[in-house]
Amino acid sequence: MEPSSIGQQKSMGCVRMLSGDVELVYEMLVEGISRVRVVD
Repeated sequence: MEPSSIGQQKSMGCVRMLSGDVELVYEMLVEGISRVRVVD
């Protein structure tokens, strides 16, 4: 992944994020309500 692509939409509505930002978003999720789709 190119560092310049962080924070930009690159494909199918995905937004690339730094690991620390992903961890912060994870902490905001509410179990049983929030929906997450991880595509590798």
